Amino acid sequence: MQFDNTNKTQAIQAFNQLAAPLQQQMQLSSVRLSNGNFTGSGVLVIDGENIRGIVTAKHNLCVKAGIQTPLIWNDTQVNDLAAGFLTNLLVGFGPLSQPLTPQNLPVPTLTQALTPTTADIEFRGGYGSWDYDLMFISFKAAMPLRNYIDANVSHRIAYGRADLQFYQGNMVNRGVFVTGFGDILNAQGQQTSMTHAFQVRTATVTRQEPRVRRHQNPNADFDDVLIAGASYNTSTAPGDSGGPMLTVANNRVYLLGATLGSNFLPNQMVNDNPIVNNASTFLYRQGALF
Repeated sequence: MQFDNTNKTQAIQAFNQLAAPLQQQMQLSSVRLSNGNFTGSGVLVIDGENIRGIVTAKHNLCVKAGIQTPLIWNDTQVNDLAAGFLTNLLVGFGPLSQPLTPQNLPVPTLTQALTPTTADIEFRGGYGSWDYDLMFISFKAAMPLRNYIDANVSHRIAYGRADLQFYQGNMVNRGVFVTGFGDILNAQGQQTSMTHAFQVRTATVTRQEPRVRRHQNPNADFDDVLIAGASYNTSTAPGDSGGPMLTVANNRVYLLGATLGSNFLPNQMVNDNPIVNNASTFLYRQGALF
């Protein structure tokens, strides 16, 4: 995350003021993804088909491989990217090493190694296109991480058909918590730590867009995006991609989407300087949940 001290403190205070079960669920379902020099974020879920797994950003495949998000979907390339992503992937999860405060840099205390033999990547409704930036890491074998998901309701975010009415509602002006394990930057964007500790920031959804621009020439877009307020004083940063955007309603935590990045607008590319917004890919698309 990118913070100045005031906004960092305010975000942590807001998080710590949540009812304990809500706070625990947000933290205990958030996971760090690492593989070599790559770091990303994700969230543990049980989906509408009762499948256990991790929701994260599809473009993390490309970040791990060191390439730009392609314009054209190629099955051979995608299969290679997925295999490379899962090979030696480490999932950091579980309780934090110390309490979250503005001074502490708490990290997950548990680790699960994944491989293409033990896990798979599903694209679901986003198959065949890079435009819908979600992917689902499912488990093909018994493992401690899967047991962890099942052990307690606070260890995952569950969603299904019964939640459709909520997701069909207006998300604009909804307060959200965004968690991640990215680089820790100051308000000027300077690196202060690469510990990849658990971080949280608060924001408000300002727009809900069917498409936002990711390339100008040629035109290429990301689909179904929630835009949240951001600035140099408070924003996501590299390594936060795929981390959950979470909200509370009816004393329950809902997963709204996964962090896409910064500076997206319809039909307009925004310069990296300054940061004007953050974006998350919406979990709800074309009448269904991912």
